[in-house]
Amino acid sequence: MSEEAAGRCASPIGARVELSHGVLPVGRPGKVYALISLIGKDTGEGKAERLPLNMNMVLDRSGSMGGHPLEQVKQAAQFLVGQLTANDVASLTVFDSLVDVVFPAQHVVNKDLLKSHIEAIWADSMTNLSGGLLRGYEEAFKNNREGQVNRVLLLTDGQANEGITDPEILAAKASSLARKGVSLSTIGVGTDFNEDLLIKLAEAGRGSYYYVRDSEHIPGVFNVELKGLLSVVAQGITLSVEGLSGCKVSAVLGYAPQFTATGATLTLPDMFADEEKQLAVELTFPSLPAGDHPVLRLNLTYADACHNLAQTSFQLVASLSAGIDIAEPQQPNFEVITHVELVRSALLKEESVAAMDRGDYDSFKAGLGHQLERMKTLIADGKVTNPQVLREVEELERMQSRADFLATDAQLRSEARKDLRTQSYQMRYSQAAYIPDPGRSSKPSRKQKDDLDLGDMK
Repeated sequence: MSEEAAGRCASPIGARVELSHGVLPVGRPGKVYALISLIGKDTGEGKAERLPLNMNMVLDRSGSMGGHPLEQVKQAAQFLVGQLTANDVASLTVFDSLVDVVFPAQHVVNKDLLKSHIEAIWADSMTNLSGGLLRGYEEAFKNNREGQVNRVLLLTDGQANEGITDPEILAAKASSLARKGVSLSTIGVGTDFNEDLLIKLAEAGRGSYYYVRDSEHIPGVFNVELKGLLSVVAQGITLSVEGLSGCKVSAVLGYAPQFTATGATLTLPDMFADEEKQLAVELTFPSLPAGDHPVLRLNLTYADACHNLAQTSFQLVASLSAGIDIAEPQQPNFEVITHVELVRSALLKEESVAAMDRGDYDSFKAGLGHQLERMKTLIADGKVTNPQVLREVEELERMQSRADFLATDAQLRSEARKDLRTQSYQMRYSQAAYIPDPGRSSKPSRKQKDDLDLGDMK
């Protein structure tokens, strides 16, 4: 059974809860899954204009970024400045072994002047990532306030090898500053950057992580990030789920929520128009008597960016039935079951990376093979036709075929590691595809991102 938010018609977030099965066996405890779908909608009502943007770019200009990569970065940064207005604030910090503020945080009044500063950037020396990031945060906090979108955007192609290099310390800083209102997105370029650090920073900073293997796609990623920031419909989003009728929330797959005795709570990043987030919740249910039973209550609270940041909340309750003379859950919802398996596949990829890091390639191959069989079983009877499942099967087969070469090929190992971690991130956080790469198994956009006109950047 599925439940949808009725709410007020102008709500910028639509919500739906669907259960993996509609009928459970009487008197037999077990597990069931709920799929929560949150959809960002720009209602256009009560909103005079978009939220102002406080955008602070932090760009790597170390020696490895020289030539074409840096030219692509400069082109993307100039495009970003060109899309802002005098109501917006922008700053640009660059780093190598030293940190320079190319232009401090200021309202975007003289775009040509800011673009000329960007054009003058050159490549040099080492990678003091922490110094650049912390200086970028300083610029962001000069104009940090409620009622706007406050963002730091970090781009690098290398390892943090100067300044603070401990990922835990940097992530703790990003988490602390996100709670104060400034979020962080990260972009890794090439195959030499530390994906663990950039993913951890983006998760802690409540932003997005992007992997750009080819520098020619840097402008496209800037475009995707900016389009989202210019269409924020809700901020300060808190999602709580509570088990009912003796049920308990045992997991939110791919997330690390705060658990209560029967439920869980987590904070979500800002939502954009036309964005969809899906979360899979695992519920344990007790021995239930025959009849209908509410099993899960969802509560969503947020600041409505389409209605002057009014504090808004709504609830949904999902129910199912317990039936006699059945031994297993009945009335399967294959959309929910498919999503759960795709998230499991994402989590398996994290385990595969850990096995590869240990040099345990037998476990690497075995884990991929086990999940591959689960995915093939899912589509064997023809009830699941989701193309994302077919792509996932192809990707798992591709990774399995490379396993024998990973131990001796460091470059291949680096690429495989980034592919696995990126694909896992994209699936767990419902991130739409942002570069044309048929090898990716990321979630397709609701609008397929066909409105992105990268020609505007040239």
